[in-house]
Formats: sequence, C-alpha cells, structure tokens
Amino acid sequence: MRSLFGQVTLTRAVGLLVAIAGCSLLIWLASENLPKGVLATATWLYTILVTLLTFLYFKVRLNVFFGLMVFGIPLGITLSVIALVNMLQNMGSVGALSGHMSTALWFVLLGGFSSAVGYFGFNETEPTKQGKLGSADCILVITIICSAPIVLSDYLSVLFSDLVSIGVFGSVVAVGVGLAVFKGVRLKSALPNIFVSVAVLGAALSAIGWMIAALQSDVDNTGRVLALGILTMYYGANSYVASIIFALMGDNSMKSYGFTTKNWHLVEAYMFLVFMALGPPTIFEVWQG
Repeated sequence: MRSLFGQVTLTRAVGLLVAIAGCSLLIWLASENLPKGVLATATWLYTILVTLLTFLYFKVRLNVFFGLMVFGIPLGITLSVIALVNMLQNMGSVGALSGHMSTALWFVLLGGFSSAVGYFGFNETEPTKQGKLGSADCILVITIICSAPIVLSDYLSVLFSDLVSIGVFGSVVAVGVGLAVFKGVRLKSALPNIFVSVAVLGAALSAIGWMIAALQSDVDNTGRVLALGILTMYYGANSYVASIIFALMGDNSMKSYGFTTKNWHLVEAYMFLVFMALGPPTIFEVWQG
C-alpha cells in the first residue's frame, strides 16, 4: 500500500512508530527540564510544516521525509529571525529579551531536528511521484508561507518597512540574477543559491554592525544595526523557502538542487550570528561578574 511515507510494511510501520515516540519523548523532556516555550514553539512550527507537506503530498506526492529534510531548517530559521526582531524591539526588558531568545533558539533546534529526521527517513530515488506543481498552486503556497509566519510578530511594519534591508536584498538578487543570465544558468536553479547568499550576508551584516556599535559603546544604536542584518537574513531565508516551492514546478530532479548543502550554509550563518552578537555571557563571566 502506498502512503505518505512510501511502501509500508509491518517492520517499517513499527520503526516509524518508534521514531515518533522518540520525537515525542524528546519534546516532552525538553519542556519539563528546559526554559518555557518549547511546546508553543513546536506547535507554531509543526502547524506550518505539516500543513505545507500535506498540501504538497496531495498535489505532487512529495515524499514527507524529503519535505522535512529540505523545509525544516529554513522554516525554523525564518520563524527564529522573527523572534529575534521582536527581541530587538523589547531590549528595555530583560524578561522579554530572554523569552524571545529562548523562542528563537527553539525554532532553530526543532527545525534542524525535523530536517535530521527527514534525512534519515528519506530513501526514495525521487522525492515526487506525481508531475509538477501548477502555477496557481505555487503562487498560493508561496503566499501562505511568506505571510503565515508574520502572525508571530507584533511588529508587522518592522518586518517590511526597512528600506536599507530591502535594498541590500534587492542588490544581491540583482547581482545574482544578472550573473546567472550572463552565464546561461537557469534562474530556477540559481535562485536558491542567491537567496542563501542574501541570508548569509544578513548574518554577517548583523555581526559587523554589532562589533562596531560595541567598540564605540553606542548602546542606543545596537538594536538598529542588528535589526538591519537580521531583517536582511529574514528576506533571504523566506525567499529561499519560496524558491524550494518554485523548484517543484520544474522538470529537473529535486535532488539535483542540493538543498541539504544550502540548509547547512543557513545553519552556519545563523550560528555565526548567535555566537558573535547574541551569545550570552559564559559561565566564567557570570561567576566573575
């Protein structure tokens, strides 16, 4: 019998149930022993992720494990960046800072965990079994994916009104698209790389802005310079998710895009940002303080 997970035998069904039990146990242990927020974060992330994968399964029979593998990390990072933007808008409250930071890290952790589950579970030759995604379906999904996460934010204007971040995004995309056309590369194949580059650049801009503000002891300017790069990273990561959907309209194999490698670059950029600008004091600094 065909299912969302391919050909299911009794042995595979038992294995799948064991894996689900392990995931549930991990989330429960985290919620009981670590700071609050994991259950709410998991609810937000998996509501979006499950809805997306269910839709894509019925439209193009996208393998669910492949979907987890390619969408888990970028969706987790997109939602995490929204939490970081909210954090920067509440820098006057230590309690608000810790709450938003905890939420941001949970999104990335659960997104990465979902991608890992997909990586270990996917064993098909091709991730799709039923044609291509239609244009109307593609536009609908991209619209929902790009707008649904915004409900997490109380600062809608901040996410879309930063002209400098939009300018950085647009300039990098223009360079990438122009060079892709110059080399004769298909835009559908080039766009994921371009958008990942924007996200990585955004992380670097935030780290550089933080270093300059810190060296100048410019506390009032800290939030602005961090937000500039973080919003750029948001535009890049969100557009990267849209480019994955866009790729489902093509004739090329989804495996040929190398989404897992691109996801790893996103994780590297995000962790660089956290360690450079958003990392908490070390245990030695706390003791000495």
